[in-house]
Amino acid sequence: MPPDFDTNMRFKFSILALLLEVIVIVLYGIFVDYDKNSSSEGLYPHFQDVHVMIFVGFGFLMTFLKKYGFSSVGFNMLIAAFGLQWGILMQGFWHMKEGKIPVNIESMINADFSTATALISFGALLGKTSPIQMLILTLLEITIFACNEHLVTKVFKATDVGASMTIHAFGAYFGLAAAFVLYRPGLTNKHENDESTYHSDMFAMIGTLFLWLFWPSFNSAIANGAEAQATAIINTYYSLAACTIVTFALSSLVDKRGKFSMVLVQNATLAGGVAVGTCADLEIHPFSAMFIGVIAGIVSVLGFQFLTPVMASKLKIQDTCGVHNLHGLPGILGGIAGIIVTATKTEIRNSHRLTPAMQAAALGSTLGIALVGGALTGAILKLPFLGQVSDQNCFDDSAYWELSEKYGPVFSVQMGHRRIVVISGYDTVKEALVNQADAFAERPKIPIFEDLTKGNGVVFAHGENWKVMRRFTLTALRDFGMGKKAIEDRIVEEYGHLADTIASHKGNPIDASKIINAAVANIIVSILLGKRFDYKDSRFLRLLNLTNENMRLAGKPLVTMYNIFPYLGFLLRANKALLRNRDEFHDFLRVTFVENLKNLDKNDQRSFIDAFLIKQQEEKSTTNGYFHNGNLLSLVSNLFTAGVETISTTLNWGFLLMLKYPEIQKKVQEEIEQVIGSNPPRIEHRTQMPYTDAVIHEIQRFANILPLDLPHETAADVTLKGYFIPKGTYVIPLLTSVLKDQSQWEKPDKFYPEHFLDANGKFVKKDAFLPFSAGRRICAGETLAKMELFLFFTSLLQRFNFCLPPGVSSSDLDLSPAISFNVIPKPYKMCAVARS
Repeated sequence: MPPDFDTNMRFKFSILALLLEVIVIVLYGIFVDYDKNSSSEGLYPHFQDVHVMIFVGFGFLMTFLKKYGFSSVGFNMLIAAFGLQWGILMQGFWHMKEGKIPVNIESMINADFSTATALISFGALLGKTSPIQMLILTLLEITIFACNEHLVTKVFKATDVGASMTIHAFGAYFGLAAAFVLYRPGLTNKHENDESTYHSDMFAMIGTLFLWLFWPSFNSAIANGAEAQATAIINTYYSLAACTIVTFALSSLVDKRGKFSMVLVQNATLAGGVAVGTCADLEIHPFSAMFIGVIAGIVSVLGFQFLTPVMASKLKIQDTCGVHNLHGLPGILGGIAGIIVTATKTEIRNSHRLTPAMQAAALGSTLGIALVGGALTGAILKLPFLGQVSDQNCFDDSAYWELSEKYGPVFSVQMGHRRIVVISGYDTVKEALVNQADAFAERPKIPIFEDLTKGNGVVFAHGENWKVMRRFTLTALRDFGMGKKAIEDRIVEEYGHLADTIASHKGNPIDASKIINAAVANIIVSILLGKRFDYKDSRFLRLLNLTNENMRLAGKPLVTMYNIFPYLGFLLRANKALLRNRDEFHDFLRVTFVENLKNLDKNDQRSFIDAFLIKQQEEKSTTNGYFHNGNLLSLVSNLFTAGVETISTTLNWGFLLMLKYPEIQKKVQEEIEQVIGSNPPRIEHRTQMPYTDAVIHEIQRFANILPLDLPHETAADVTLKGYFIPKGTYVIPLLTSVLKDQSQWEKPDKFYPEHFLDANGKFVKKDAFLPFSAGRRICAGETLAKMELFLFFTSLLQRFNFCLPPGVSSSDLDLSPAISFNVIPKPYKMCAVARS
């Protein structure tokens, strides 16, 4: 069952939202009218730009959280839609004419500005507040903002054309004060969902780019006259540009490995636009604007790097988006810049001389009102009847949005010219792949894989050719030891070579992925070629590199685009590198075939290739044969890739997770000592080691290396869960929805070996454990894979303690995947210390 959320919005939110809209409509009916004497029509391009910043820029900037994208963009839209209406009223009450609030393009821009304050505060509270709370915050904050803006511009007569003080500093410190009052002790240790993934960071970068591009319009929109607008645009651009260069430089400098931080690039690159806002329309010279941008970049980067952790641990202010560093500190910097400029040169606005004293008063009042107003608002939002999501369900869209439930377990999506049916959840995937196995047994023709295999082999083959090749593959694998002691002996020999190679590094930090890759490859190579390679053999390393590179290339966005729009192939040329690597791999295999043919003996078959070549000779007298060289090349390539990538990737995830959870590693080692001692691990030990077996199964479930499964195609008309699916339909079974099905797993998003243990600590098989898929297309080497995973994993943990390199903490470990056709971990180093 899905978790019970403590925010039931069905009535509370609906009533509040409708009530507020009714109130707004009534107030508009009474007080608002068109400004028929307006001369602001020329501002519409600026209004468009600012509008895009509010709805797209701010919205997408906050999508960096891996499970909060719907809420980031959706709640941003909700806040903006209400804030624009409310802002017109609150600002308009200070500028009424004959009892009416005149509305024009300029007033709508100002309403956008007022909404920006609420969106900035939303950033500080992101993931921890409900939409009910955010509507109330927007209502109160814009009201207080309008009062402060009137104080700054009409009473103090200060300048703040780009609103460094009145919007950015105000919004940041209002939100931080509210966050202080709404502090959650349960989130002191970082929440598992309070992090980004590759794709969520890419979406957030879209927000950054929109904000960066349109920020000159934001700072110049309400400048007085064309000359002042041009000055504001120029100053803003140069400040942003200088800030961006500094951000990239410092991002690399503050990282121990000299790498760029996407968090800093997403946020600190914008600080120049914030900081130059107050004096954007003043003639400060582009040099000064660039200098402000440089200082803003430094302040923002250092704030993210050093101040944010201190604020969370010491001041108990949990600033989700880092608004203090993007809006707060640069906003104060902008206010200080305004004080310095007005102190050093004479500036006249609206026939009034700007003074440093009034600029300082404006900055001081803004900060004071924001902090007090934010704290009071936070106290109101804390009222229990407003509803608030629990700590456990923070930063999670499923608390407020329908996700897969919205579409049901069977839904379709249009990708290019092809309609694809997606099936999700254990019950539905089992019904399709197991109960109706024959109907879902076909494989669709995917452009990139058709280019690579021509329908040959076993993985992407079709029809009768697939059936013949699969039968042969299963028989040959069994004949050459799969599931038998012969292949177990080879694995035992191989894990000895692997352990010796790792031991030669003497506990120094290593990236073990390549040698693990080589050790695993030698097992399938021993079946396919009847031999093993030294880990330093140049031909062997080249074959592994070709395989690994093709897996990475197959996961590239350009290849996905080619699969969706194959007629763009001549333009995209996405298959070029893949085909080049395939051809080189096949050239090696052809040489091997020739050598094998020289000494081929039906009664002494040395390898899988020998078995195929003998079948080929037997079939020569028949027509329309299946045992041709095209099938042999693709079949060996399929088995080599599948036999290397899946197992080595799972092992690499396994050791990364042991680094992340050393207490689990210790428990595995204690069981090894108890059951095996110093003897070589054998497959017979597995039934006596329930905890180790559970950990290996949980690694496979959690790593989820093939989340979409390989696509299927219906071989006949079929009905699934009441939906008619015609023959030839492209079907994607979401294996990730099975391996993380909340109805099947107690803690689906956590690494939790107890999923596979009963109350007495005995191993429990789970029907929803389908990492090898299911049905007719289930992995042909499942038995071999299970044996390899147990023996390699257990043997290495028997000999070594795996720990982090000096200076690296478990919080530094990144569990988000790298780009590939399958889900692989990002590169990491570990120390393998020999156990006594």
